[in-house]
Amino acid sequence: MGKSIDFGSFVFFIFFLFSGAAVTANADNRSTYIVHVLPSLRPSTSSSPLHWYSSTLRFLPPYLRLPRAQILYAYDRVADGFAARLTDSQASFLRRLPHVVSVLHDRPRFLHTTSPPSSASPHPPASGLSPIMLPPSSLPSWTLASSLTQTLLSTTTSHLLPPSTGYEAALGHPIDETIESKSPLDTEGHGTHTSSTAAGAAVPGASFLGYAPGVARGIATKARIAAYKICWAPGCFDSDILAAMDAAVADGANVISLSVGSSGYSPAYYRDSIAIGAFGAARHGVVVSCSAGNSGPYAYTAVNIAPWIITVGASTIDREFPADVILGDGRFLKEFPSTLARTISQQPNSLSSMQAAAGLACVSWGFWTLQRSPAR
Repeated sequence: MGKSIDFGSFVFFIFFLFSGAAVTANADNRSTYIVHVLPSLRPSTSSSPLHWYSSTLRFLPPYLRLPRAQILYAYDRVADGFAARLTDSQASFLRRLPHVVSVLHDRPRFLHTTSPPSSASPHPPASGLSPIMLPPSSLPSWTLASSLTQTLLSTTTSHLLPPSTGYEAALGHPIDETIESKSPLDTEGHGTHTSSTAAGAAVPGASFLGYAPGVARGIATKARIAAYKICWAPGCFDSDILAAMDAAVADGANVISLSVGSSGYSPAYYRDSIAIGAFGAARHGVVVSCSAGNSGPYAYTAVNIAPWIITVGASTIDREFPADVILGDGRFLKEFPSTLARTISQQPNSLSSMQAAAGLACVSWGFWTLQRSPAR
């Protein structure tokens, strides 16, 4: 209580792009499961949690030893357990062990966004984020491209996590890099969008169709961002999400921001890997903020709603850009909502609508978070 928060000193860990640990079973009928265990039942003879997990699989009954179970991840911060490639029979056997709490099938989550950017052309670099704080490597500089407005993000990185090997294990072969990229750099726009919302550099002259000009910036412009790749084309799988959250806590995150989740329903907390991982992160003092999803406005469509998660959503925006519209038949509409201006002006022979759009009144301006949609 009473403790002030310096947003500028936060380290934001933004999870985005495309990766994933498991999708389909191979010919041997294995698929990915997440096994949660009771750490208090770990035997003293086990030198480490990983040794314990490996021993559990090594001593499966003979009739269950083929195909061989394969551990993909060992979790030790936001969860106690591991992700492994198992057959259904192996998973059923593990569920009966006294130290196993649950065995959950790996499930896909999905990016929470409204629409991808329409342009991928690069923009001139702009000052913005501090260097990313992760274990050193030797990656070159880059500039993120975005169609949001001018350049939102630019940074020089020497600290990025390597991509997951779990997805390749599920595929049974290396990733086809002519279709998907192992790089954690943004290829869909989602990462640029979420990163700019959290810590985008100040960009003067941003506007809505030329109106309400002001300064666009993120919430904490001096924060450091670390991007963990958790999504591939089929989705963002629970096993990778837990691994990324585990790594973020280990790397010293202050805040984890996750704009990923289920589509249209919220799983029970004990079956929800995001809820489980967020609870574990909170125990380490890390704030977890998640998007509520884009499946509304119907009832029971909000997701990531565990009470230990800061769930962020919106039903509208606090900006209005009304315009007076004269229709072709002479009718006059006062203070017509200009959020429809783009749709109207794209129709053929809509000169009068375009002229009306030119009369947009500036009602508000100032700092924009570039988060005008009903979702994060």
